Amino acid sequence: MFKEMGIPIKYVEGRSKNVGHAWLKVKVSGQWYNLDITWNDPLPNNNYKRSYKYFLLSDSELRKTHSWNNTGLPVAKSTKFNFFKSTSSVTKNGSTIYYANDKNRQRLYSYNVSTNKHKKISNTRVQYLAYKGGKIYFSNYTNHGELAVMKTNGKGQKNLNRTFTKNIYVSGKYVVYQTNNKYYKRAA
Repeated sequence: MFKEMGIPIKYVEGRSKNVGHAWLKVKVSGQWYNLDITWNDPLPNNNYKRSYKYFLLSDSELRKTHSWNNTGLPVAKSTKFNFFKSTSSVTKNGSTIYYANDKNRQRLYSYNVSTNKHKKISNTRVQYLAYKGGKIYFSNYTNHGELAVMKTNGKGQKNLNRTFTKNIYVSGKYVVYQTNNKYYKRAA
């Protein structure tokens, strides 16, 4: 898949959690990073939740849990994207990534890829982020996980239901979300 998209990759064999394992080194914006999609797949399976613990890590960061012989492989020394390992939910608009910062109790932050700057957007604790039309939809963990929305500058926050909500995503002009094991949609 990466090759089809023109992204340079290298297959790496090594060990993780005391067993034989393999992952990728990928070149993004001129820098090499480690990407372990196996350990990023949360268990039990959830189609709407991802882990970013092993996403675009430097060699020094990945060596905390993995071991390998780097002979003949490119060195991954950039730490530009190491913040992903401390995120539990992510959505993107253009060059801005919005994320739940696990180091700060899932508060909403943004990261501008162009300027390499992080910014706290809101004190609200967020999960299951989805972006649509200048707004971020999320499960409001500050308020019992209710479906909520706010502008990307952190203003105009309002709750949209009174039930714990998860698995939020955008489909066309709708925001789709799950409450009580049933899916609903509303115009975004």
